[in-house]
Amino acid sequence: MIYQYGDLTVQAFRDEPATVTVNGWTINYMGFCRSEHRNQTPLVLLGGAFQSFASFMNDVKAYLPQMPVLLVALPGQASNKETRDASMLSLRDMADLLEGFFQELRLEQVALAGYSYGSLLAYTYAFSYEMRLEQLILVGCSLDLRHTQKQILQYAVDNFNPETINTDSEAASQAFFNLNAMDATGLSLGLVESLIHSIRRLSPEDLASYRSNSARVLRERLPQRNFQVRTLVLAAAYDHYTTPDQSLEVHGCFENGDFVLLEKADHLLPLRRPQLINQTILQFLFDAPYEGEGVLYGDAAIARASERRQQARYKVKGLAVVLTHADQFRFEGILDDVSLNGCGITLPGLMSAAAEFDGTWQLEIGASEYKIPGFLRVNHGKANFVFFKKTLSDRKHINDFIESFQDLPLTDRLNA
Repeated sequence: MIYQYGDLTVQAFRDEPATVTVNGWTINYMGFCRSEHRNQTPLVLLGGAFQSFASFMNDVKAYLPQMPVLLVALPGQASNKETRDASMLSLRDMADLLEGFFQELRLEQVALAGYSYGSLLAYTYAFSYEMRLEQLILVGCSLDLRHTQKQILQYAVDNFNPETINTDSEAASQAFFNLNAMDATGLSLGLVESLIHSIRRLSPEDLASYRSNSARVLRERLPQRNFQVRTLVLAAAYDHYTTPDQSLEVHGCFENGDFVLLEKADHLLPLRRPQLINQTILQFLFDAPYEGEGVLYGDAAIARASERRQQARYKVKGLAVVLTHADQFRFEGILDDVSLNGCGITLPGLMSAAAEFDGTWQLEIGASEYKIPGFLRVNHGKANFVFFKKTLSDRKHINDFIESFQDLPLTDRLNA
């Protein structure tokens, strides 16, 4: 039976999900459909990091009056019951498993929506099996991650385990929240603390899945080609994990695609503005005009995405910097570039070393001093310093540091 539930109930999310086995791998799912929609194409939802089936309750509530809904968890995703390590599976392998799942359920056509990590799975599926798709929705999608975000994910891969999660959980939140845009998005520190607390409660199995999925994202870049499937690429104006211009690059792969930008939102758009995102997706699915507060479409969305306003980056020419760690490590170097998420530094004294340091650092540039928490990854003289913005005080120190470069004659604004 494809659909276990004819309506939305809390009990449905307490029940064990249904299971299909494809090539020896477990795929779990929940199916919702009202009797009058039995012959309609279902909307299939693939979640992002930490998104269990329960997190889609409001989404099912929004879509169920219009169409059947399937929640699907592939190996390594939250709500999947597979006990084996799925780290060896590639995105293409995941796409093949999803195709096998659709074949098992004898679904000829689907509308496929992916959020964050789920958008990578959905894009990869479309690359190989576009003909099965009636419509495609990609929320928070990029062909590849920016360098600073890769540093944060690599830190998670290296350190997310039961022994260190209480001290390292802040690292994961850096990818999801744009703490530099709290005023614009209405983000509260309470919500940040809530996410960090939920990360600390993850089971060893969940932590292993997060490391595995992160490693998969780090080692793969989405392939490009021209798609014909009707597609919505949905971006958030203040998303600094998959930035609007990166989503715009994804949109360029689709001949028949819409690009929509939602203002006052960051990467956790599905969690923080579910009503608006569901409304926008329904407008796409039923060819209705895009409407709603802060919804930009067409040229207006493309122009705003191209501003890259949340990604201030500066190339610094030979500016000396001294880094002093709380544990008394002291390095002298040359600042290479600065962004909202971190900076690149050349450290001549560490040309033969590869090392990592985290904690609070004091950065001295001329007569100015800044205390900034973060981690420093050094590889043969080239270092990446990634900022951790845990408190309002941290945020102020980091913003002061970044803003100090706006009027310096030694800096050039980067456009790429």
